[in-house]
Amino acid sequence: VMVGFSGGDVAWRASAQSPSQRNARHAAAYELAYPGFTALAGRAVTANWPADPFTRAGYSFPGPGQLTRVKDTLRRGFPHLKIAGEHASIGFPGYMEGALETGVAAAKLIASG
Repeated sequence: VMVGFSGGDVAWRASAQSPSQRNARHAAAYELAYPGFTALAGRAVTANWPADPFTRAGYSFPGPGQLTRVKDTLRRGFPHLKIAGEHASIGFPGYMEGALETGVAAAKLIASG
């Protein structure tokens, strides 16, 4: 499985393309990085989240310094509030692994009293 994300102007331009055009463009980019990719690739699927009527949004990711400025508060939480979720992860922001990592850390904080 190969997963890729687009952002900024590149993503906006790609959102105007058809799924087959986006697939071809992504395959060409992967081919540059991984010669032979196109010959070995199977089925490709792209998502245009801002155009999806049930999502109407895109992928978000913190800017440089945003998480590191508040990392101690995110890890420690507050006396009666612990913070967990992919958005609070320093190592894996925006990913399921970040939600798991911060969930385990919050549970340990709660269990330790």
